[in-house]
Amino acid sequence: MPIAIDARVARYIQSTPELMLLAERCAQESPTQSAAAKQFMDIMANHLRQSKTPAGDPYSRYAFKLAIKMANSGKWREYVAD
Repeated sequence: MPIAIDARVARYIQSTPELMLLAERCAQESPTQSAAAKQFMDIMANHLRQSKTPAGDPYSRYAFKLAIKMANSGKWREYVAD
């Protein structure tokens, strides 16, 4: 998937408080970032029945990791260009 799509999805996760709380919870509960990404994807697809953002961009593990990385660094503009 192109990085621009992952960046849009990461931005959507960050701008949606419920999704960011879910992402942070997954990151805290999982031993690795990959496991956290898998848990987030499983919850989105199986429990919330959402595989795409409202704009139609699919959620991905990389987008999850990017959202967490941006949240932890506080350097949003370095990762996503407008």
